[in-house]
Amino acid sequence: MGTAAMACKVCKAEMALHPIDPVCGEEGALKVTLIQLPAMVCPNTHRRFAMPQFPILLLDRIAGTDIDTLPAGKKSGLIFKHYQCSACGAALEAAGREESFDFDVTLENLPPFRVQLATQFYNCTSCGKAQMRSRDDVRKLLPAAMARAFKAARLNPE
Repeated sequence: MGTAAMACKVCKAEMALHPIDPVCGEEGALKVTLIQLPAMVCPNTHRRFAMPQFPILLLDRIAGTDIDTLPAGKKSGLIFKHYQCSACGAALEAAGREESFDFDVTLENLPPFRVQLATQFYNCTSCGKAQMRSRDDVRKLLPAAMARAFKAARLNPE
């Protein structure tokens, strides 16, 4: 596993696994917050991912398993997008409100941490069900939002 002792590439000091304070990244209507994110940190506060494949493992987890648990409408239209309720098929309201959802995440043998996704939710004009417009829309924003969170955490890939 990639959490074995390693030397910092900047100062050559030994790095150890530590949780990082909450960091956020935003892209469009999506905000990603990483809480207690495990990372390799040296005594001089240089940081690296806990393991080289960490970003892709986290992206796969969130974009697949976690987003699928959130209520979402259906998107239609080639040029002009329309969003319908997943329950009754009626149109979603034009004005949304921000809601956030937390997920507990464990990747391989790293300590657990939390991911919070905040995005716009819309009520159905007919049945009132609250849902995001489309899972695909959120999935498209996720990589850039995560990259901004990693940058805010000062995580280096090497």
